[in-house]
Amino acid sequence: MNGHTQTSRRSLRGRLSSERGRTTVGMLAAFGLTAVIWTAALAVFGFYPFGGKSILITDLNQQYVEFHAALYDMVKSGSSLLFTWDTGLGMNFLGLLAYYLASPFTLLLFCFPRAMLTEAILFIISMKLAASALTFSLWLRKRHGIGGGVNLLFAALYGLAGYGVTYCFNLMWLDSIAMLPLVMMGIERILKGERGSLICISLFYALYCNYYIGFMLCLFLVVYYVFYAVRKRRTGEKQGRSFLRFVVGSALGGGLVMFLLVPVFLGLGQTSAAG
Repeated sequence: MNGHTQTSRRSLRGRLSSERGRTTVGMLAAFGLTAVIWTAALAVFGFYPFGGKSILITDLNQQYVEFHAALYDMVKSGSSLLFTWDTGLGMNFLGLLAYYLASPFTLLLFCFPRAMLTEAILFIISMKLAASALTFSLWLRKRHGIGGGVNLLFAALYGLAGYGVTYCFNLMWLDSIAMLPLVMMGIERILKGERGSLICISLFYALYCNYYIGFMLCLFLVVYYVFYAVRKRRTGEKQGRSFLRFVVGSALGGGLVMFLLVPVFLGLGQTSAAG
């Protein structure tokens, strides 16, 4: 009897390990395919570095490149990231950092020399679009059990969807697109009776990277929870427990980022625009 139980456990662990392996491979394949398609599109339509066109348009060209250059110089020189003297009589840099530059993907900037900041920003945009495909691939497999070529196709379609590609010059918004599938998966886990750790982590990341689109994600989170909870049609007790996990997980995710948002809020309140 014990031998049979141990064999069953080993078989279960083997199946779980195999499933995790397929999921990981599928996610990486979605990431790679999206990156390849995006690069091919840049080449076909003649965008730099394959042609004379540039994605440095509107605010990306007029503002964001300069913000990234300022961050690059400040880090390399060991200057404070809280304040800069490079603008007028000086200014609070934390507000710029929190809105435009907080994403962990921004660290990729320092893999490039100062003279290649344009290439670095293009690389960051490419990685964020590919990361969106990666998380969507995970959601498709976990939520719908879709794998293989269909998974790759729809993951790439999500990663290169019109919103992300059209607004790719607002690269600070792209992190929330990557977090959206994880937010949905976190809500679905909560309504299955599981813990709210995923919703906490994904919401924290989105708000940390860009509080503007992160707030939009919060609004979607509420709407999706209500839709999914009504659709599940569970007993009042189960709904109450799920709602409690939802509130606690969301509150923790938002609370964890207050170390950044509170100073930014106080700093922005002292600007001329707030007067």
